[in-house]
Order: sequence, then structure tokens, then C-alpha cells
Amino acid sequence: MRDLMSASVARIGAPAFSRIYRYDRALRRKLTPAGWLLAALAVSGAIFGLNTRESLIYQVFGLAIGLLAMALLASLRFGIRAKVTRALPQVATAGEPFEYTVTVANLDDRSYEPLIVEETLGARRPTAQEFVAFKVREDRTRNLFDRLVGYPRWVNLMRLRIGAHIPPGRIEELPAKESVTARLRCTPLRRGELRFESVTLARTEPLGLMKALRRFKAPESLVVMPRTYPVAPLTLPGNRRLQPGGISFAGHVGDAEEFVSLRDYRPGDTPRRIHWKAWARTGRLVIKEYQDEFFVRHALLLDTFPSGDSLAFEAAVSLAASLVMMPRSNESLLDLMFVENRMYTFTQGRGLGAPTSPGS
Repeated sequence: MRDLMSASVARIGAPAFSRIYRYDRALRRKLTPAGWLLAALAVSGAIFGLNTRESLIYQVFGLAIGLLAMALLASLRFGIRAKVTRALPQVATAGEPFEYTVTVANLDDRSYEPLIVEETLGARRPTAQEFVAFKVREDRTRNLFDRLVGYPRWVNLMRLRIGAHIPPGRIEELPAKESVTARLRCTPLRRGELRFESVTLARTEPLGLMKALRRFKAPESLVVMPRTYPVAPLTLPGNRRLQPGGISFAGHVGDAEEFVSLRDYRPGDTPRRIHWKAWARTGRLVIKEYQDEFFVRHALLLDTFPSGDSLAFEAAVSLAASLVMMPRSNESLLDLMFVENRMYTFTQGRGLGAPTSPGS
């Protein structure tokens, strides 16, 4: 019954929630904290000042609306000409904040001060079915009132879709014909791809109620690796008696080729292994034999087609990533296979495929 109620609210409210969220984001980008306070006064004045004969609160409403209208007119035009570039890291890790820079090159003959630098990340709007599944899962532990209010869950879903939280940066002064770099701090909220769409430069209008905005398209993407946790070393059975690797692989990873014996030449033997001194001494072709190398090989399997809760799958991905990143014995190999349209295999261990930190 609870799941049916949550699903009904989500299915009915999804189209309205999408529009409300879009307008809310636009207002949050436009209004300053003082502007929000004045807007709240205007709403309060409209509610409590309906009866103009018994109350003078309606005058607060008129004053607030007038100030907001003047601020809107003052913030309509912001004609800065600039070039914006980012310097992103190669990869990031979910839940781990990182810093990057945004460089603004002023192409005008006048300076600007101060400026606010805001990022806009792209995200696909969830379908009604996706929102239904998300809201049902989130509402299973909530009371009746919380299940009937669906918009907070829409905000949470959109926050996960966007995938990161980036507070605005600030440039105190942007001189004419010069470049200034602002440092921004990004906190990825999930693994996957972050799609950076544009950078918005904003400045506050004289009344301090609204911001004049100028948007610069700067599409880029950043891969966010799964969240990892400290894990205790695993003691797995095995020694150097499994999985023959061969002399070529042993030499590739740094093992010395151990000489075993000499034998007579057989058709098909490579000439590179002929023992030339023995051939000169005996007159017979003699081949050098080497000991083959053996390695321990471990496998880590992750089912990437989950049929249950997505939270459990994300926890499994993080656990698998933590096991891959943890240090292991130099005597073991770990095969990583990725299957999509075709299969890709990578071998890790003994100097191959060593994990690196996100910033490297």
C-alpha cells in the first residue's frame, strides 16, 4: 500500500516537479540572499495585506515589488566579452573533493569587479518511470506526510543526476585585456561522467538584489571513479605453481631467465637459443633450455546486470574497486575483463597495470 501511494504521487507529480525545479534553479541563480529576503517580504505582504482598509502591510508589498522591478531592469544587460577555459584533472573519485581552475580572459577595454564564477553541469531529466522507482525506494522508511510530498525526492534525484556540488568562485578584479584564474572546489556525488556545460559570470547590480548573468558555453567531461574504502589485505591461497606465464612475460615484468640445461636441436626451435660455443666445440646444434615461470592468478567477478536495488549495486562496485586498488603480493596477477560490444582484458600485478591516484 505504501509503495502504491508513493508511486501514484510520483507518477502524477513528475511533470510539475520538472517545471518547478527548472524555475527554482533559475531563481537561485538570479537572486542574491537580499533579493530572496525581499521576495519573501513581497509574498508576506500579498498574503497579509489583502484587506487594504484594515492594514497597511500592502505598502510593504508595493515597495518590495518596486525594488525587485528596478533590480531586474538593472540586471538585464551584462555585455562582458571574455574567453573562459578550465583545467580539470584526468579523473576524480566519488566523494573525494578536488580543486580545479577556471581562467577568464577579459577581451574588453574596461575592467570588471567583482565577478562571481558559477558552473553549470548537464544532466538528463529523469523519466516518470525512473522517478517512480526512485521515490518508492526512498519513501519505504518515511511517514505518510513525507510520502505525499514528492518534490524533495525529485530534487535529490536531480542532484544525483547532475553528479557534483560546485560552490561559486569569485574574482575580485578582472583588469582590461588581462586573464585571471579562479579556483573552484568540486565534490563528486556519484561515479560516472560529469558533463560540464557552461561557465556563468555574474555581477551584482547596484541594489544588491539580483545578479547580471553572462553565460559562456564550455562543454567538457570528467570521468569519476567509484568510491573506495580502506580494506584489510586478503590472504588468498596459492603460490608460484599456477598459470604458466612463459619466459617472454617473465622478462617483460622483470624476472630473470633461469638457465636449466642444454639439449639437441629439434626442428622448429628458434635460432636465438642456439648455444654457439657448444656448437663450435662439438659440431652439433645445441639449444639452451630455460625454466618456465609460473604465477598466481586471481579473479574478481562483478555482476553488472543487477536485478535488485541500485544502492546495493553501487556498494558492490565500490567494494570491487577497493579490492582492485588495495596493494597485493608481487607474486600474483589479477585479470580485469570488461565486456560490452566486445571483450577487453587487462592484467594487473607484477609491474603491470599498477593503480594510480586520481590526480596523477
